Amino acid sequence: MDHVPGDPRRAVGEEEETVARKFKGLKAHVILGLNKVDLNQRNVPEYIALWEKVHGCPVTEIKNFTMITLSSQKGINVTELVNILFEHMPEGPVLYPTDIISDMPQRLAMADIIREKLFKILKKEVPHSVEVVIEEVRVLKKKTMNIKALIFVERDTQKEIVIGKKGEVLKKAGTLARKELEELLETKVFLECHVKVKKNWRDDISFLREFGFDR
Repeated sequence: MDHVPGDPRRAVGEEEETVARKFKGLKAHVILGLNKVDLNQRNVPEYIALWEKVHGCPVTEIKNFTMITLSSQKGINVTELVNILFEHMPEGPVLYPTDIISDMPQRLAMADIIREKLFKILKKEVPHSVEVVIEEVRVLKKKTMNIKALIFVERDTQKEIVIGKKGEVLKKAGTLARKELEELLETKVFLECHVKVKKNWRDDISFLREFGFDR
């Protein structure tokens, strides 16, 4: 599949004719997109006439060819263009087993869910020096999973914020995270979250390596 961008504000000339002739006879499907039609459409008939002249037939009868007018800025026919592209794109090889929904390591996905919930609750109160590490994952009886998470911050004041008054912030984040983890893992989850202070952990190379952050 090949695509040809065009700007109908510009009159058809030698370059446009050269492109049209080069694409003649291709086995691949050619898509001609005439962009910026919200600004000027007066040259669109010239583009149609050019391709009909080169191929010797009406534009609707040209084999393996689609012409579409659009405006990326105004969103005119953009969805239609995407649909056309998907229609003619070849299906690629399967890169992962069909039961795999993500190539992200499971523990990293768990940690990201917990961290996301903290950020949604705290918003701008805590800087991005908060990190979550999954310390332990154990499968218990009756399809239940026990997950222990460590939440690292750089200062004692940050620890207080993450825990919240009477543990309210940590409890709320844990509840929200547990629900999403159960959907992800398709099993009941017991989630334990503990907050630890690790000063300047982002600059501690040995700490980063221990938890795989340098990969």
